[in-house]
Amino acid sequence: MNVLLVVGDQDTYHEDDSEIVSSPIWVADILRDEGLTGLFVVQARRAEILREQRRHDVIQALRQHEVGLHGRDVHPVLPEVVEGLGWDQGVEALLSVEARELLIERIAALADYAHAHGVVMAMKAHALGCVSRPYQLVDLFEQIGSPAFRFCFDISHYEVQGLSLEQALYPLLALSAHTEVKASIGRAPDQEYMIPGEPNTQSDFRGQFSAMRALGYRGYIVPEMSVHVMRRPDYDPYAALRLSHRALTDVLRDVGIEDS
Repeated sequence: MNVLLVVGDQDTYHEDDSEIVSSPIWVADILRDEGLTGLFVVQARRAEILREQRRHDVIQALRQHEVGLHGRDVHPVLPEVVEGLGWDQGVEALLSVEARELLIERIAALADYAHAHGVVMAMKAHALGCVSRPYQLVDLFEQIGSPAFRFCFDISHYEVQGLSLEQALYPLLALSAHTEVKASIGRAPDQEYMIPGEPNTQSDFRGQFSAMRALGYRGYIVPEMSVHVMRRPDYDPYAALRLSHRALTDVLRDVGIEDS
């Protein structure tokens, strides 16, 4: 007969009680002395407490045994994240949630630093990144709430996902401090980014600039050369910049932005 010994460490309410924080050591040592291996399931917040308090003694004691995650203790909790998903999809969904939380923590710290130095930082979503959709950027802005945190708008990362100007530009432009411009073809994850002014792309710069003017945008508009362009054997940065400037200037003039 096989017996599985499972120990749950769920107390997240007595962070300053060293006796309670130390209790897993006693259980781990008793099991070790008896020649037994236990499974310690630790709640997410408990793991954070151990790290914050530098309780390496507890962590070292648990290393003698198996350690599992008891579950998230903030919404969305684990069942909310993985409901209706298979194993691989559930793992991917949970990692995405954890990446978002880490992103909020780190970007908030950067925004505080930027604000203290009179700087505005701008973040751009990427089609294949953990922040890829407009609502994810807006969610970050709501969570961080810093005057030093804004967006860098780049329609190409949305159009390769099949999003329209209405779906991407309208929700984000008012919070955007900077705009980068490049052309694109195809759909993610097989998209290719191009130089503004190259033929046969799916980019609607005229529609984008017209909407930006109507919405009162007054920030920078800068052509970007993607790594997709820079890795070309015949890449010439000066020729690419001249092509971009010529193409974008003509469109800006046509929609009346240059005169305004």
